[in-house]
Amino acid sequence: MKKPVTRARKKLVLGNAAIAEGALESGVEVVTGYPGTPSSELIQYLAEVVIDEQLPTYVEWSINEKVALDVAVAASWSGKRALVTMKMAGLNVAADTMINVAYKGVRGGLLIYVADDPGTHAGCTEQDSRYYSLLSRLPILDAADPGDAHRLTRFGFEASEKIQLPIILRATTNVAHTMGLISLGEHPRQQREFRFEKNISNYTTILADRKDQHKRIFAKLQQFLALLDEEEFNPVLLQGDWGVLASGVSWAYLQEAIAMHGLKLSTLKLDCANPWPEGRVRALLAGCRKILVLEEQEPIAENLLRQTIAESGSSISVLGKNDGVLPRVDEYDFELVMEALSKLTGRELQTKRRSTSNSDPPKSDRSKRSLTFCIGCQHRATYFLLGRAIRKLGLKKDEVIVTGDIGCTSLGAFKPLETLWTEVTMGASIGLAHGFKIAGNSKPVIATLGDSTFFHSGIAPLINAIQHGSELTVVIMDNGWTAMTGFQPNPSTGLTALQRPATRISVSQIVASLGVPWKAIEPYKVEAAIETIVEMVKLPGVKVIVATEECALQRVRRQGPEDPYQVNPETCRACHTCTRTFACPAISEGEQHHVIDSVTCIGCGVCAFVCPFGAIEEAPSR
Repeated sequence: MKKPVTRARKKLVLGNAAIAEGALESGVEVVTGYPGTPSSELIQYLAEVVIDEQLPTYVEWSINEKVALDVAVAASWSGKRALVTMKMAGLNVAADTMINVAYKGVRGGLLIYVADDPGTHAGCTEQDSRYYSLLSRLPILDAADPGDAHRLTRFGFEASEKIQLPIILRATTNVAHTMGLISLGEHPRQQREFRFEKNISNYTTILADRKDQHKRIFAKLQQFLALLDEEEFNPVLLQGDWGVLASGVSWAYLQEAIAMHGLKLSTLKLDCANPWPEGRVRALLAGCRKILVLEEQEPIAENLLRQTIAESGSSISVLGKNDGVLPRVDEYDFELVMEALSKLTGRELQTKRRSTSNSDPPKSDRSKRSLTFCIGCQHRATYFLLGRAIRKLGLKKDEVIVTGDIGCTSLGAFKPLETLWTEVTMGASIGLAHGFKIAGNSKPVIATLGDSTFFHSGIAPLINAIQHGSELTVVIMDNGWTAMTGFQPNPSTGLTALQRPATRISVSQIVASLGVPWKAIEPYKVEAAIETIVEMVKLPGVKVIVATEECALQRVRRQGPEDPYQVNPETCRACHTCTRTFACPAISEGEQHHVIDSVTCIGCGVCAFVCPFGAIEEAPSR
């Protein structure tokens, strides 16, 4: 029996949650994705609603973004509405499928949600995913705030079905992670009937008329423009000869600036850069002599605007990135938009928000602390073990290249461990290690990656290295979770996105099936693990070490911590070895001796091995 659900009319939610609500209200039946900040909260929020309301929606954390899109495409071809989510780097992985499906079209509405990250809060690149819209010719919608994201999501599903194309929905970090008030709708439970008809002239590539399919995309884009006009998207307001074309979060900053200074500006809110709303843009041009373009990242709208101005024979001047008024790097903020408006209007506008507080604002909102592993993290222990094993092999740390990967394991690049030499993309550690060996490196090379990354993109490069007889050691840190993005389950967890039991895929069994030497280590059993690493690195060819220990935070949440360790003040010499070479956050430096926080210590015991004077010991039972 389905439990009754009482829903509030309005709710304060993250931008990602607003998209989830819009999708559920649109009757989405299949939701797939791969975790990646700043997009991860969408599926987490949606899955919680599905569980709480017992909705029939299928939700999946896929093995990677391409698989996620493949699954969603098949659902759409079957008549279901589908949503696939990813961060900007994930769109690179999914692009092959996306560009091909643009030719073949869809049946049920298909939304591809991508979250870009100007300012690189999530540590990747400032990739502008709007270029993928131009490359694939798929329409793209750009959200300015959570309410906007909610509305665009609902429109996107309807429009996708009408024009039979996937639609890209884009947000940036400051939209995805901003709270906003949205009006909630009902979550329909009715499911569409499965129907997929054989049509090999459309659904295959080899038998399709690709040129005709390509031509049909352009007709569908014109149809999409008409739908945008019907719903009053890309709104134009004419009031004065200074104009502003703004997209994304820049629109929100612009509205704040207009309200703050009572500015009379002609504006165009750009909800969609592709297809370019030529008619709306020309309406803005008709009333302006100077236009400022506000868009984060690349000058895509600015260049299209300049092209429209040139074709119209107008002499309107444009302020933006190409003339240096605004940067192509980093995210926009209110102060930056105010400075640009000052240049547009020729007025010295107040660039700071009016504060309601008497206290001085902080000098910086960026933490100066180094990123580090969580207390008791097996990855910290594993990198420490690698350092000790390298020393035991008679080598220096700067002689052994250790390649890294995306995720929690990337923190091995930070002080004090500083183990990693590289960190590029998902799964790149093994390919890079192989490349260093074939380039002539004579010393050992070690590739490191986590279990989720191994499943995502690490299996193929491992097989490639084995096939070509490479000489390298691969260390897979299997903690059972996709931890860095919020503890999502991966194939080794044994759970689905809806917290239902799933087949647990063993990293060790996959490695064993490849026929190479491999061994498992337990990172907390320090001496045995170091001996195993030394033994494996000495072997010829490709060899694999699987460091198996569940994510410390997840284990403690489930079963509680082990008894903590403590520092014996009589034997501690305050040599700082524990804090400056291992640096577990549970240990702090005191004036006379160091101290372990008994509340946060999970009892892994690695620090006891680290201390050269035996001053760290087990504390009495909790």
